[in-house]
Amino acid sequence: MAALGPRPLHVLRILDETGDTQIGYDPDDAAAVRQVEERFEELMRRNFVAFDVSTQPGRLLRTFDPEAKEIIISHQFSGG
Repeated sequence: MAALGPRPLHVLRILDETGDTQIGYDPDDAAAVRQVEERFEELMRRNFVAFDVSTQPGRLLRTFDPEAKEIIISHQFSGG
């Protein structure tokens, strides 16, 4: 039987004017989760939108979900 490796990291991807920033975190590490959650909340206060893209179909997030394997957060888009 093959040994299992470490649990894969979950990722928060931030799409903003600086590019695509990826922050990996272990959902079992409370301190790491809290840091990512604080960043998520900061961006949400700046009117960013977030999606859990680890599920099909993806889902809109209004609060941080540390169990989401991949979250993409970006500026709101507007048409015109």
